Amino acid sequence: MSTQTPDLKDEVPQYRLITETELSNPSTLSLSTIQNNAPTIYLNPSAHGWCRRPLGDTRLYSGLFGGLMRNKRWEYYGVMTPKHVIGIIISSLDYAGVNQLFILDRESNTPLLSKEVIAPLARGVNLPDTYSPDTEASFESNDLSIRIVESRTGEDRITTITASAVQLGQKVSIALTLSRPLTSEALHVVVPWNSTQFQYTIKEPAIPCSGTITIDRVLHTINPSTSFAVLDHGRGRWPYSMKWNWAAGSGISRTNGKRIGLQLGGKWTEGTGSTENAILIDGELIKISEELDWKYDATDWMKPWRITGKDLDATFTPFYERVAKTNLVILSGETHQLFGRWEGVFRLRGGEEGVVSLDGLEGWSEEARNSW
Repeated sequence: MSTQTPDLKDEVPQYRLITETELSNPSTLSLSTIQNNAPTIYLNPSAHGWCRRPLGDTRLYSGLFGGLMRNKRWEYYGVMTPKHVIGIIISSLDYAGVNQLFILDRESNTPLLSKEVIAPLARGVNLPDTYSPDTEASFESNDLSIRIVESRTGEDRITTITASAVQLGQKVSIALTLSRPLTSEALHVVVPWNSTQFQYTIKEPAIPCSGTITIDRVLHTINPSTSFAVLDHGRGRWPYSMKWNWAAGSGISRTNGKRIGLQLGGKWTEGTGSTENAILIDGELIKISEELDWKYDATDWMKPWRITGKDLDATFTPFYERVAKTNLVILSGETHQLFGRWEGVFRLRGGEEGVVSLDGLEGWSEEARNSW
């Protein structure tokens, strides 16, 4: 009897579908109690799930209160324009604040600015407890200034971002306006590792972005018809060590002219009963309740990445790799963030059969390892 090695291309895919709860009435993220004569914060069980609108209260009670400096809070906006890539972050890890402004020139494929300021005990960091259209986040230091204001104007939700930095004698500033209808949805997910360690994340891709970048008094304008931002809002209490994948894509469909946002994540959500996977079509969210299959070469990050699932087949081709490494006493990490272009399909189910093309979306895909 002869045996043959099976052709891996012919294997039946093993999909990892997840049963998730959509929260119809988003509530408070955490609750407090007294255990062993000490105050303790734990996850509100009714908050485990996902929703299309923000949770009502995501306070984490910063400092030692029930968490021993385990609180992680941040606002991150990434922006892709035809000429530039921009990254803005304001964050507090309780014992430190990591704040950054990054700008890549796509024509030369070189960074124009990569300014990071680590603030002991998060001095100078101002972050709202809860996300809403009437809040402000900011960071101020001698070398870096960032301000993010959320507001409402008529029927639109507006995010205004201003930032400036000086590096090697070169002054760089940005002024961005992100606008979408108040009815536009985003992915809100609560990911629990256990009752006292959990994360609330908002991921909102494909936000039209206008504004300016000024580099040594040279003004570059940003057109909202071809430029898009992605929000990553985080409030949580994390384990010390964690590894994750994150990918995002934004753009206008080449087939029907609709605004498409792709949001994918992996590794850090496994075993929690939650995923952070979704696609948005003109601001309407379709949840992907599945742990996806990520394939990439960690010995050559610039090779194409492929992310697949039951209804998703997406290939990401990088054009630039950004490596971020931190190695301090209690804070260390390594992130490989690749900027590039997407192609592939997402198959619609239910009452709206069809295929959404991902061809031409732009964004990023990354692997991060942090001890924080």
